[in-house]
Amino acid sequence: MRSSTRFRVSLHVSHPKLSADDITASFSLRPKYTKSVGAPRISKLGEDLGGVYLQTDVSFAVSEGVVNNDEVLLTEFVDQSMRDLPLEAIDHMVASGGTCFFFIGVYSAGNFLCDFRVNLLSRLADHGIGLKLDFYGGPEE
Repeated sequence: MRSSTRFRVSLHVSHPKLSADDITASFSLRPKYTKSVGAPRISKLGEDLGGVYLQTDVSFAVSEGVVNNDEVLLTEFVDQSMRDLPLEAIDHMVASGGTCFFFIGVYSAGNFLCDFRVNLLSRLADHGIGLKLDFYGGPEE
């Protein structure tokens, strides 16, 4: 039986001092959005919101769209994605006050079991990379 579960994965990096350009230069991933510390706050339409950003935030597209869990398991996708990250740069960003996490949006109308094994969780923790899961489910049964 095929699952209807799909997911989207992005990587978020925040830092209190580094600029978005400093962060994106270390990655081969395409940034979805960037906001640099000290830059004027503006809306998506370019309107001035007043003040400046207090930290840099960068979001990278990891999955480049929605992925079907039948084609690749979410945990395998995250494991493979870890191998493609600039881990030394992430280590430096986290050690100097930044944060980094995978943001995973899960789309499923039914049950979805996701087994993040200890070796993957340990590798993530070794580099200060967190996980945030957001489930977009259907009605409860």
